[in-house]
Amino acid sequence: NQQKHRLDMAREQQISAFLRSDGHQLELTLEGNSQTDDVLTLQFIHATRADFDHSVQLKTLGKGRYGATSPGLPAGNWYLRLQSADMSWEIRARVQTGEKFQTRLSSDEL
Repeated sequence: NQQKHRLDMAREQQISAFLRSDGHQLELTLEGNSQTDDVLTLQFIHATRADFDHSVQLKTLGKGRYGATSPGLPAGNWYLRLQSADMSWEIRARVQTGEKFQTRLSSDEL
């Protein structure tokens, strides 16, 4: 399974991230032994409505920090999936969003 392999790669490299949204901007801090990518892909997957799903390109701000405009998600339960540019690793989280939210993404199974 490719997803399991990407999670295993993230676990081996001790990759995790902290994501924060103020309702307008997303800011992500990446930690671990990964080489720094210029762009990371963050997917917002709605728990029950696939038509609400979004994908955002986070651009590097330097020193393990990334940013993007928030997609303006409706409040609800979301699964988050962050992937490297080459799709060699991914980390995940589950979050209940409102206008503002924060969460930690990791290689732990949800």
